[in-house]
Amino acid sequence: MKLFYQRQIVFTVLVASLLAACANTVVLNAWRDKGYDNTPLKKVLVVTGLQRNSDSHQLQDALVIQLKESGVEAIAGYTVFKGSGHPAKEQVMKYAIQNQVDSILVSRITGENTEAIYHPSTTYGVPYPYYSYWDTYYPRMYDRAGFAAKYKYYYLESNIYAVYDKKLVWTAVSEAMDPKNMANEIKVFANQIVSAIKSSALI
Repeated sequence: MKLFYQRQIVFTVLVASLLAACANTVVLNAWRDKGYDNTPLKKVLVVTGLQRNSDSHQLQDALVIQLKESGVEAIAGYTVFKGSGHPAKEQVMKYAIQNQVDSILVSRITGENTEAIYHPSTTYGVPYPYYSYWDTYYPRMYDRAGFAAKYKYYYLESNIYAVYDKKLVWTAVSEAMDPKNMANEIKVFANQIVSAIKSSALI
């Protein structure tokens, strides 16, 4: 029996590790103003609204890297509005106009949700024939049972505004599940957002 519980503990730890490693980010949907024809985007100012400045700066850097790799000149907002925290929209627009920025990419978290999910045993399903008789049930009593786990989902919104008329030209909603490794998840998010912008033929 002791060996059984030791195996159960090892198994639980392995499952928890795998679930943490499987954290991912997906773009749920994206929209583009079909009437916007001032493409491709040439110079983009990136502004983000995350709770922690360190996360916000990492996200801006990741987006800037992805945009530059796609041939777009990009500027991280925190390098321009130093010490401002969250700069006022007038500051952002003034800088954009003075520096020939054609668009502003804004990303922020819009909400979160916690969901409990039951992971059934891989050994059996319920109901199963051997449940009907003691002789068939008891030998299976120590098989691994299912387990419940809670996952937190974050929802992010990314918008691109044209500077010349302050108009929304592109938007996307993304979902991130249990980002245990924030730095890695930020890179994944930036890659997917810029890929979605490419798919919309804006760059």
